[in-house]
Amino acid sequence: MNAWSCVIPGKPRTKNRKHAVWRPGMKHARLIDHGPSKVAEENTRALMAMQKPAALFAGPVVQDVDFIFAIAESRRRDVKHRDGTVTKALQPGDLHDGRPDRGNLLKLLDDAMKGIIVGDDAQMADGRVRKLWGDIDETRVTVRAWERESVSHPAQTGEVSTTRDGAP
Repeated sequence: MNAWSCVIPGKPRTKNRKHAVWRPGMKHARLIDHGPSKVAEENTRALMAMQKPAALFAGPVVQDVDFIFAIAESRRRDVKHRDGTVTKALQPGDLHDGRPDRGNLLKLLDDAMKGIIVGDDAQMADGRVRKLWGDIDETRVTVRAWERESVSHPAQTGEVSTTRDGAP
């Protein structure tokens, strides 16, 4: 098995953290897990299970992910402000630099893949993660087995300097 790809429809969701809640009269704080991320993870797992590969990936894998957020109609045209500045219209493929942050987006996806695509999310050793603007909300995932490249890294060949000043 070389590669596996999947498109997850809908707005990309994040992995929420549990929050401690304490109110007067309570002996101990309670951990609250907000439901939407659990539902999003379960839905993502179900979709991946329908398209899962014949066998789990073994060893390190490369994961490429594009989190795509739909451009609102109001953001599709240039806006001229009173002070004369212009906010350019967003185009599909432009980088999304707002919230949610990519780490939380990726955490939900990695956890959902565990046991369906890979044995453990620690296998995700390399890859590219992008947040983009697009026409529709979706997440595109490609996972492939890592292959050793013919070009070796300087650390593997002994060409790396071991001193701070760069001298061998």
